[in-house]
Amino acid sequence: MGESIESTNAFERVIKRIRNDGVYHPRDQRVSTQLGLEILRDLYFVSPEFREDVNCGRICYGFNLKFEKTSTSNSKRTDLAIGVLDESADIPPILTKYLEDAPLIPEMKMLHITTRDRDLMKEVRIAMENKSVITAHRNRNNRSDELVSIADVLSEACPGAILVATVMIGTATEFLNYEVLQRAEGVLEVFCERVRGGYQLDEIKRLLGRSAPEIADFLNQPRIRKALISTNESQEPFNTMDRMHGVLKPRENTSQIGYDVLILQFCHIDNIGPARLESPEYFKGIYAQYQYNTALKRLSGLYRERFAKSNGSIV
Repeated sequence: MGESIESTNAFERVIKRIRNDGVYHPRDQRVSTQLGLEILRDLYFVSPEFREDVNCGRICYGFNLKFEKTSTSNSKRTDLAIGVLDESADIPPILTKYLEDAPLIPEMKMLHITTRDRDLMKEVRIAMENKSVITAHRNRNNRSDELVSIADVLSEACPGAILVATVMIGTATEFLNYEVLQRAEGVLEVFCERVRGGYQLDEIKRLLGRSAPEIADFLNQPRIRKALISTNESQEPFNTMDRMHGVLKPRENTSQIGYDVLILQFCHIDNIGPARLESPEYFKGIYAQYQYNTALKRLSGLYRERFAKSNGSIV
């Protein structure tokens, strides 16, 4: 039945795509989109109940669907929502075509719905929000606050749904800011032409994330380093993990506001060498519950608890 959770996991497959691309861009929504679907793929293997519901053909999913907290009229969009299609609804023909570019195995026949078709999702079962703190750890409070505000809306708008938050935490102490490179492309081209030995900016961009000696040489130019490199202190990843633990610790029941599952994943991404996953020695003890396989088992258990039916059918 394809790859299993034991051979690769969601974050490994996301990191593989980043390595293939060579660079990571903080504003690139493809990472969040792929991660959400890859987690569903892993859940399909570890949760018999989720797998059975998917195989029934009535599970759907959508990106950036809008939810409203009726008591305050506050609304938020969430990265990925998974739910049950309304059996009485007249499903538009366009929705009978499964999303072809989704990284899901062929067995996973899940309909992709858009914001326009939001009402077709009768019951939300899983709502997921994906964040990252990779380029600047000073943003950790903003990211955790965003997650809290989204949970506040989802806790009321999706009663009974399993709320999942993921945070990718960068461990690199230096990071080549690709967004700055793109903005300053014209200036950099002129600079490259004038530097002794000369550089071709297109070639430099092609070699990003490859541990190429040309990149190290390029970054040895003081003006280039000052313009493109952001830095983080070595203790920042721990501080970010601790912040997420303190603010986003999973709730005990659905009457509380918060997430049911928190997944933290450390990764070394600097756009200089190849991206890779990491597991720092401090990622243990009270923090071990946020490791991917442990959190995935919790997600599977909650799905069984809340949605498994005695006859195995979707209700």
